[in-house]
Amino acid sequence: MRLFGNRVITWRIEGCFALVLSAFGVCTPLTFDTTADTPRRFGLTKGDEFRLCATKVFGKPVLAGVDTVVSCPESKENLLKELEAKDVAVLQTDEWIYLYPSSYARMAAHPRPFPSGVWSWKELKISTRVETIADKSTSARLNEIEINQYGKQIRLQTRSAPVVTPLVAGPDHVTAEIAYVIALARHRLGPSLPEAIVALAGGNLSKRLIYGEIHDGLLQIRWESPVLRGGGTKLEYVDVNADGVEEIIVKSTTGSRPISTEISIFDKDGNELTRDADRPTCEDDSTCPLGGEIVELVDGENGTKNISIPENSEFGLEGSEYGLKQGKYVLLRAFPAPIPVPPGVRFNEDGMQLMRAKNYKEAATNFVEAAKLMPSSALFANNAAFAYYKLERYEESVNWCERAIEIDPKRAVAYVNLGDAYVKLNRNAEARRAYTKYLELAPNSKSAPDVKKKLDALPPSP
Repeated sequence: MRLFGNRVITWRIEGCFALVLSAFGVCTPLTFDTTADTPRRFGLTKGDEFRLCATKVFGKPVLAGVDTVVSCPESKENLLKELEAKDVAVLQTDEWIYLYPSSYARMAAHPRPFPSGVWSWKELKISTRVETIADKSTSARLNEIEINQYGKQIRLQTRSAPVVTPLVAGPDHVTAEIAYVIALARHRLGPSLPEAIVALAGGNLSKRLIYGEIHDGLLQIRWESPVLRGGGTKLEYVDVNADGVEEIIVKSTTGSRPISTEISIFDKDGNELTRDADRPTCEDDSTCPLGGEIVELVDGENGTKNISIPENSEFGLEGSEYGLKQGKYVLLRAFPAPIPVPPGVRFNEDGMQLMRAKNYKEAATNFVEAAKLMPSSALFANNAAFAYYKLERYEESVNWCERAIEIDPKRAVAYVNLGDAYVKLNRNAEARRAYTKYLELAPNSKSAPDVKKKLDALPPSP
């Protein structure tokens, strides 16, 4: 039994109705008919249809680590034969039927170490974790009974998201684990709407968004999204179309540098407002998010929200802004991609700021990094030489001056810096040659009188 105050709740169990009465807080497991209240399935593919059929045959939800489509006979025995013919292995657990490449099963029979020190696995484990989504919204909390109940119902009544079969074992060198996480939030999208359960279900990099409404204590799953790609997935609730009902905002991250934020927006009926059929990158089985290094919701017309993606000068990424037209986000304007700033220039600019702050050590580090990134720049090499001179590391200053002169023999200022470093090292003859060369290259420069004074002040060469 499940405890719900003094209410009497009915659940459909294996084709019949059973009463669930509250009594002393004692609870027994609930089972669900996976065909009851079929949710609307967005992004349904042939592979999904096969796995839904296989779920009926096996009597358990099918989780797939391989994209397989075979005929779906009515008997379990014949289905296993079909899968074997396609070189697909089947792992049966208490909660799942897991399909994965038979090559992994053959590898498991003879586990071996890899050069990195990890081992191929011998045993494969699938764990299901149901948890709540931590957010800062006004979402009501779920109790433990509700978490278990709704998590189980979602596992049994919705399509699973694809998972990746691990190649290597965990720390014990024996077992590899696939964690399937169902994260739940209770939220009301509008004052006149019922309380709802919003869930993300899947592995680290592939999930589905699931939406269901609570009526008389019963969860009725309304829809499930196509596959959401990426990690670090977060939920927000914002009324983007100014109709008094919040939409569900899903943000995830992809890539390394620059890290891209992707945004998908769904209304209460499961329509993906950010899906643009004209974009060639949209695939039927996945969401079609908008993305950039920074993605922001900004004020649009008539109380709606636009999606703003600022340009990125470092990586030459163009910016754009999208607004709602007939219920879909469309491109309103694009900002030309700025000319990318070469990484070496950024380090050099930082070094100049550090020089003005008299932080010569950090400045030298930045100039050296700039010179490494752009080895053809005499400017960066000369700046490194001057920073080392200020640090009284004169040998290193000489080395960087010589590198600058090697890159650009007519860079006059490098000869001044070289002469100054030679003076500090008491290498007067070499200092004389350096100053003389500067005056040959820039006899009319503003610095020429000072360089002549330095030259005249040198003791006679031995």
